[in-house]
Amino acid sequence: MKPQYKLAMKMFVSALKNKKNATEKEKEAAEIMSSSYDISDVKYIEPIVEYLGEKDNEKAV
Repeated sequence: MKPQYKLAMKMFVSALKNKKNATEKEKEAAEIMSSSYDISDVKYIEPIVEYLGEKDNEKAV
């Protein structure tokens, strides 16, 4: 994630955590967003990109 988006997310989570009269749903959302992580791996994405590239080439012909 680009730095500006990370900063925006941190600000949003901080606002949710500091909100007075926050609902349980908002509190839970803040907790989930503050501890999120990215477990994606390029080796799983490459076959999808190849497949979509092949489909795009078929449409071009």
